[in-house]
Amino acid sequence: MLGIATLGMGHLSVISSNPILGIFQKSLVITLIPGLIPSVAVGSLWIGALVNAIFYFGVVWAISSLWRRFRRKQANGKTSLDYPLG
Repeated sequence: MLGIATLGMGHLSVISSNPILGIFQKSLVITLIPGLIPSVAVGSLWIGALVNAIFYFGVVWAISSLWRRFRRKQANGKTSLDYPLG
């Protein structure tokens, strides 16, 4: 999804006067920065879209694997959410 949003970067660069939409647009542009750096270097937004897609796939994969590991430890009784400090 963020890979595709990189292609619409021209429309996102004009921040809306509506404060809620403006915050959403600023947040979206910040998430697109990892792909914009190589796209500026190469000169193609398609490269930026590809970099963003690969980058955020890796981020989601890492978070989901950590979540699965935590849930597995919780199922084995090694962690407790009721008493996180002891």
